[in-house]
Amino acid sequence: MPTGLATVRQLWGMGLRPGGQDQVGVLMFAHRKPYRHREYAALYRIDLAKARRPVSAAQLAALGRAMAARRRCTTCGRDAGYCVPTSTRQCWTCFLPTDPEVGDAA
Repeated sequence: MPTGLATVRQLWGMGLRPGGQDQVGVLMFAHRKPYRHREYAALYRIDLAKARRPVSAAQLAALGRAMAARRRCTTCGRDAGYCVPTSTRQCWTCFLPTDPEVGDAA
């Protein structure tokens, strides 16, 4: 990779952001998964990058509420302690049957 250029992830790792500048190049590489043939990454100049904006207290509070909503079971209303599946929105206790006759008859 040319010196003085970085991708968005690399800039983020340095505590920087592109800051509105146009991309100066594109990094194209092959992916090892067969269904993803080529990947692209925009390159930005490091010397024109700006410092990352600090996260506000309101943003952190909103993120905390969003994560709490992802952990809440819609059936029992309890905090599951993990992100419940988006397909059911239920904790495993509410989703799995509790009747022993419903299970496998092995």
